[in-house]
Amino acid sequence: MMKKILVFFTGGTIGSKQSGDTIDVESSTAHIIGLYESYSDKEHVNFTVKQKINLLSENIVPKDWEYIIHELKVAIQENQYDGVIITHGTDTLPYSVAAVSFLFHDTTIPMVFIASNEPVVDHHSDGFINFNAAVDLIVNDPIPRVLFIFQNTRGNIHVFLGTRIQQSLTFQHSFDSFELLIWGEMCNRRLRMYHKPLPGQEEQIHDVQILKPLPKKLDIQPRFDDRILYIQPYPGLSYDMLSFGSKKPKAIIHDMYHSSTSSIRESYSVIDFIKRCQHEGIDVFLTSFEDRAASYTTTHEILKSGAIPVYNMLKETSIVKLMLAYGNGLSAKEVIRFMNEQTIYIEHLHK
Repeated sequence: MMKKILVFFTGGTIGSKQSGDTIDVESSTAHIIGLYESYSDKEHVNFTVKQKINLLSENIVPKDWEYIIHELKVAIQENQYDGVIITHGTDTLPYSVAAVSFLFHDTTIPMVFIASNEPVVDHHSDGFINFNAAVDLIVNDPIPRVLFIFQNTRGNIHVFLGTRIQQSLTFQHSFDSFELLIWGEMCNRRLRMYHKPLPGQEEQIHDVQILKPLPKKLDIQPRFDDRILYIQPYPGLSYDMLSFGSKKPKAIIHDMYHSSTSSIRESYSVIDFIKRCQHEGIDVFLTSFEDRAASYTTTHEILKSGAIPVYNMLKETSIVKLMLAYGNGLSAKEVIRFMNEQTIYIEHLHK
């Protein structure tokens, strides 16, 4: 049966070309469709191409997520697609995929993001491989989820859930990750899942275990408040250098070290900074925060200060979700519940 697939281009390396020593997006990126039709079995697929945005992903901002989400909704409502492939740059991909995942958590078709380590015409590029894998998933294992497919440096074509993606590894330009985050792998044009379904029960469809339907549509709008400041700790971070003038952040999301700690030592204390933010009416959230039976004394002291931990969620996802919470005008109590109790799209990493 012929499958109708929407290919939604947004720019990025996969939609770029190199001229001399400069890589930039080109005006038309649909040549990857031509490559597919030249080298693959095109009889079973009918592509519709849309390009509503064309940016290197480092230039994408929350307003662009809102636009992408709107255009995707319009396109999907107007046509009965069997799946969607969204091309995107690697730099900010985890944030964009998380944003789309939250607003399409109830999708009834596969929505697959892909990217490329090099422009598609480069013989080192994995963009065409990732595109092929996305088509194979939609055709052979049409799981209704927002996903990301990317070939790693060892040749494994990994499949990630949309809210479980970390930034690409520096110098390797790959999305290798720890085991809990990798949902499956494309092997011989089929999806092979690594884990049992995370929430709920399992069921068998086309010999593939898939998750039962996610929660029904939630009353959230595609509005993201960009007045969120992210801070990453490092030895010697002096919070005295951080001051806010007339344009204050709505909230701060402060990262933690891997053991859910940060410095509380004298002039480097995050606690003093948290108290100052509270005095200025700025909410402070803690990300990369693991819900564990025992914590370090520094962690206990930080929690006493009134900062709000975001439990068991990747920093990339927590930043996007917090922007979504404030963009939807939630109250302080509603934001806390939204971040920690309301699971929209499998964003909480339960062990």
